[in-house]
Amino acid sequence: MTQIDDTPIAIVFASDNGYAMPLATAIASVIANTPQTQLAFFIIDGGISNVNKTKIAAVIDSRWHTLAWLQPNEDIIQTLKLQRHLTQVCYYRILIPKLLPPTFQKAIYLDCDLIVKQNLRKLWEIDIANYPVLAVQDAAFPYVSSAGAIAKYQELGIPASAKHFNSGMLVLNLNYWRANNIAEQVFDYLVQYHEFVNHHDQDGLNAVLAGQWGELDLRWNQTPGVYDFTNWQDSPYASVEELSNVQQDPYIVHFTGTCKPWNCIHNRERAAFYSYMDMTPWAGWRYTAWDALKKKVITSKVGKQLFRQQVKNQDLLQAK
Repeated sequence: MTQIDDTPIAIVFASDNGYAMPLATAIASVIANTPQTQLAFFIIDGGISNVNKTKIAAVIDSRWHTLAWLQPNEDIIQTLKLQRHLTQVCYYRILIPKLLPPTFQKAIYLDCDLIVKQNLRKLWEIDIANYPVLAVQDAAFPYVSSAGAIAKYQELGIPASAKHFNSGMLVLNLNYWRANNIAEQVFDYLVQYHEFVNHHDQDGLNAVLAGQWGELDLRWNQTPGVYDFTNWQDSPYASVEELSNVQQDPYIVHFTGTCKPWNCIHNRERAAFYSYMDMTPWAGWRYTAWDALKKKVITSKVGKQLFRQQVKNQDLLQAK
């Protein structure tokens, strides 16, 4: 086997134990589509169990890849706003320039709820120039002025036409971040505008880096929102070809929202997701219609009442 390039590509994830299986699947998709390449995987650990760490590590081929576990140590994260299904892990990406060794000048950050379908060397080799970050315009919130994007963009002096990026896939210029204290600026924003934060880390990143980031091909971060557009003229995209490319030939498929392949039977990329999951120690597992029915019952009003009653009965038994 001939080594093509011995320069490692730094790829960073952040996860808690609940996302261990999707994380392993995302890593498997990277490896499958970026063959014979030195990859340095970093995982910011939000509480992954030792059992699941062993399973995740089993996906790694030590001939080509390294894996390092990073421990977040910023107390400020404990004070930041959380809502919906997200945990404090969503803020860990802000710490990447501090956590990675100073020998790394650039890194690719990936959310755990995605699969990669393209060789990441193509993304790595895009010139980051003097941009602090390379990213993809958000399909659901394309501009800072979009409803639900940056609530105080006018107060911050950001033009309404400034594009708004999704933070689930980022190419980070670590040198720029370190030299300009970007992490500190993002945390300052998240604290100062706490009550107006809608999308956690993404709000802080877009508020601080508005108009400064480099725009990538939309295919590098396809989110479900792209399917809301049936006519490119109603979309924020430049042409019918641009919209068609991201809908039909995504490089990265990002499962934003609550409908994931592992908890929703209607996700359009279920087959692709499971094909990569079958390259991990979770091979063979499937979320079925029966699982969906059980989930519906458990989350229903009656199901919640039954659960509370069960807990109450257990407490009474333990008290006797």
